[in-house]
Amino acid sequence: TEHQGVVLEVESYPYASLEGLQETDRLLLIDNVEAPQNVGAILRSAEIFGWHNVLLANRGVPEIYPSVVKAASGATEYLRIARDHTANEYVKALLPMGFTLVALDARGKEDLRHLSERKAKKILLVIGGEHRAVGQHILNQAHHLVSIPQQGRVTSLNASVAAGIALFMLQPQPQKPD
Repeated sequence: TEHQGVVLEVESYPYASLEGLQETDRLLLIDNVEAPQNVGAILRSAEIFGWHNVLLANRGVPEIYPSVVKAASGATEYLRIARDHTANEYVKALLPMGFTLVALDARGKEDLRHLSERKAKKILLVIGGEHRAVGQHILNQAHHLVSIPQQGRVTSLNASVAAGIALFMLQPQPQKPD
């Protein structure tokens, strides 16, 4: 690309820590999503649908680089994002705190539309990549393995599209005014 002689030095992304995010009722964990554009698109959907706290596995998921920020269309400015543990370590820390573990998986036996936990107090939603899905250890621990029903002939959705659908379906319920 043409840089026109301009160089800009920026600080690295100011990550939160898991300890700062665990008091929420909705946590998104991104596991094995390798494409920065997909991570950015997922972050954009997370912000739009009220999932303001995001965990990025520190392996298999890119850091918040400019390509992720660009794909997120500014959403990274409004999210609290942690990247201080592996996906398995996040799950191990959060399950004892009462989170319902929901893993999105193409082979999931539960239909996302019928998930009874949609109104659960605390949800940890795990999204995996297209080539390397949610890790098996997490799938084995999940309270719910959910899939998105499909009617077409194409066999799968893009990771960011599937994530957007799940984030919409499981979004926090609006607070009713007193």
